[in-house]
Amino acid sequence: MTSMFAEAIHVGGPELLVERRRTAVTEDEAPAEAVFPSSGRPRGLSLISLRVTRNWDGLWGLLGRRDQIYFMTVAFDLSGRAPIVLPPEQVPDQAIYRVRRGETISFTLGDGSPVYPPHVLKGGLMVYLVVCDADQGTRHVGEVMAKVHADLTKGGSLTDTLMALIKNPTSTVVDEVLRAATAALLPIATILQSQGDEFVGVFSGIYPAKGPWKGKLAATQNGTEIELRELRG
Repeated sequence: MTSMFAEAIHVGGPELLVERRRTAVTEDEAPAEAVFPSSGRPRGLSLISLRVTRNWDGLWGLLGRRDQIYFMTVAFDLSGRAPIVLPPEQVPDQAIYRVRRGETISFTLGDGSPVYPPHVLKGGLMVYLVVCDADQGTRHVGEVMAKVHADLTKGGSLTDTLMALIKNPTSTVVDEVLRAATAALLPIATILQSQGDEFVGVFSGIYPAKGPWKGKLAATQNGTEIELRELRG
């Protein structure tokens, strides 16, 4: 999964997930305590558009060979809620997008394709976006997504791991959260490969629970432009 995102657009860092607070009288008495702030109000995210030129061989190669694709997203905060994985197991027809070979690819998704519905966030929001081929049809995509959903919600899954880290935070908790997320998402690549599907990771982002997201909702890298929109509850 890490190599899948090697060329991807990256926004934000794990340090945005925590606040450091000192509870001792002097700084020498104890290290700063890691605190996961709350957003206080519901915040969410949607994908508005993705534009790809020929400059990024990985994604252009996938789009240039395929007639249909879909966006797979995995998003979660540190509240203990299960990750939001889209599309759902019952894949709607509108989740499949047709691409035109030999042209610059540009998707404008109207009001946006939901990535994470508004919730009161704890720590922050972590988002991963993968583009996958859908040439085998909606039914096949549904079978793939059923496996992905099952893997991310089984015992010992990402949610269980994150809750254990949150209950017993250490000075390196932000790095541990990132490692846990990477390990939990690895099976997605394995599932896609076992189904004979092509895929490219195009975006990973970390958004703080508190503070503005302005400046983190549109980004360009390797000839790929992505635009997201904050959703308010």
